[in-house]
Amino acid sequence: MPARLKVFRAPAGFYYAYVAAPSQKAALAAWGADSNLFAQGMAEKVDDPAFTKAPLAHPGIVIKAPRGSQQEHLAALAQTAPKSEDRTKKGKPPSEESGQTLGKRPDRPPAPRPSRAALDETEADLEQYDRALAAELAELEAQRKRIADQIEKRREAAAKARGKLSSRLEKVRGAHEAAMERWRKDA
Repeated sequence: MPARLKVFRAPAGFYYAYVAAPSQKAALAAWGADSNLFAQGMAEKVDDPAFTKAPLAHPGIVIKAPRGSQQEHLAALAQTAPKSEDRTKKGKPPSEESGQTLGKRPDRPPAPRPSRAALDETEADLEQYDRALAAELAELEAQRKRIADQIEKRREAAAKARGKLSSRLEKVRGAHEAAMERWRKDA
């Protein structure tokens, strides 16, 4: 019997890396970790069904999920960005000192988020296929049960008919042997 799968997660940048594995050791191997992330408090077991569904559907495969929304990531970045009073001895910000503009983006709107339409459609197709397959298999199992019942009834009827024929055979055999005995006496 295969080992019971558990779902584990570890942070990976802006994502959580989820994996369904039988043990922490197997999860670490799936992540390619070279240290024990569980002992460091960086990885944990997850029981919430909202987070376990996808990993359990694909055991041993690392599933990435965002740790937060884009707004949350930007808000966290703003909190960790250097403040204006963080200047060098010359009084210039570190970016001006090297002639680079560190951390600044060009003034253009962010690219639109990729569409999930194809992914959602394919997931729906797979779910529909699984439902249709389950219904077809259930119908075949019902047919198998009906056929097994018919076979059992036929065997029972055959046993009764054979019993009657065997009884009749014994009577006919007895009558034949009696007739043969009389014939031998007369001959």
